[in-house]
Amino acid sequence: MTAYSQEEFREWILEQKNDLYEIKEDDHQIILDAGYAAASIVFHDMNIIELIIQNAADGLNRFYLHFQLNEKDHAQSLFKEMQNTLIGLEGHHTLNVMLSCSSALTTSFFAENLQQAADSMGLDYHFEAVSYNRLYEKGSEADVILLAPQIGFELEKVKEAFHHRVVLVIPAKIFAQYNAYEMIAEIRNQISERSSETKEHNIEITANDAVILVVAVINRRDGKRYGYRVYDHGEIVMDGEVIKPNMTLQDLEDIITTCYVRYSNIDIVGLALPGTAAYGELDYPELGFHHINIEEYFAERFPMRFYLVNDTNAAVAGYHIDHQEDIFTAFLYIPDNMLIPGVGIMQRKDIIKGKNGFAGEVGSYFRYLYPDESKLNNLPLKTVLTDTLMAIICVFAPDKVVINCRQYPFVEDLKAELEKYIDRAFMPEIEITWHMKHYMMPGMVIQCLDYLNHEKVKRRLREMHKPDKQNKR
Repeated sequence: MTAYSQEEFREWILEQKNDLYEIKEDDHQIILDAGYAAASIVFHDMNIIELIIQNAADGLNRFYLHFQLNEKDHAQSLFKEMQNTLIGLEGHHTLNVMLSCSSALTTSFFAENLQQAADSMGLDYHFEAVSYNRLYEKGSEADVILLAPQIGFELEKVKEAFHHRVVLVIPAKIFAQYNAYEMIAEIRNQISERSSETKEHNIEITANDAVILVVAVINRRDGKRYGYRVYDHGEIVMDGEVIKPNMTLQDLEDIITTCYVRYSNIDIVGLALPGTAAYGELDYPELGFHHINIEEYFAERFPMRFYLVNDTNAAVAGYHIDHQEDIFTAFLYIPDNMLIPGVGIMQRKDIIKGKNGFAGEVGSYFRYLYPDESKLNNLPLKTVLTDTLMAIICVFAPDKVVINCRQYPFVEDLKAELEKYIDRAFMPEIEITWHMKHYMMPGMVIQCLDYLNHEKVKRRLREMHKPDKQNKR
């Protein structure tokens, strides 16, 4: 079969006209400009194609992937997926700005002024005012949160609760004059600064003799984020991210292919994925993974080894490396778009996986506690966290619990609730972290190195027990 060329793909894309967007092109890329967002198809060397959708309102990527161009049907299906995502963003691209004061009265007037100013500037912004006591209930719907000067003292608490949103106090002078245009300029500056923030430092990995590709999938409100990284003898030589609506085997295969084209000496691929993982099998029914042997699937397609680990188990291993603490640690993770947490548990240097990798999968526990599905789906997040923490502390009594839950960062509130039932002498240290990928990547590297070392030991043992044919003669 003849490989599908970049020229053929480019010509086909130019034929995919739609009233919703304007097609532009230059030597290296094609742009589908829809006004509210733009999709870019970028053509690179080695037949690598990059697909990106950037939202105009906040400058953030809503879709991102790259793949090696080979098969026609595969390339066209990925383009169609990007095209559908771009079209689907119509009506969902508005930048939502939430203003808050003690009663929402004064901010309601300012919200009206801001809306009129944004409309006159051709900006697709939506402004809404809520009282402070409703902010924690409604704030997750906003992209930007503005606090009136009179409640400015709550800034740090609100920033903690909505860590991944722009949160700022309206300057007193702007608020007093209801200067909508100056406030909008400040909002745009804050969004621009946030988009250009530097990433957190990478956890150092001890030099080793392996080349390892790690792929970690993280649930986010805007879809699935596939982080990938190649470690060459402990040094990061490739680092990137793909944003897709869902997690599929084909998406994982595209990432592995792209990395393998550049680094054909990869020894092992570590996959840190959501769901129950054991003996190479992944069970994640919500996304259509019913006990699929991921390791075998990819081993049939690539000439290297594969090792599958649950996402929170990889995270707790990475946390252990970063902090170098010889303690009993639990890592509790609630994704943005889910209510039920997953838990990774590490006793000193060993991850507790349990029978068939089921340890830490607390979904069944919650379905037992709340058999009424409607009640379960409407549980307050604080209840979910305290119920999970009670189970972890009473069964395992860890030294520390690390929580990654961007919607509820109030540690002191959780401690106060737990201390009604648990003596302080048995209460673990509770810590909040915002960085899932930061821990998953190095944690997966260590898991891969342990796996490779274990394989070496098994080979040596087999060689030691081989019958000596020469002596038998």
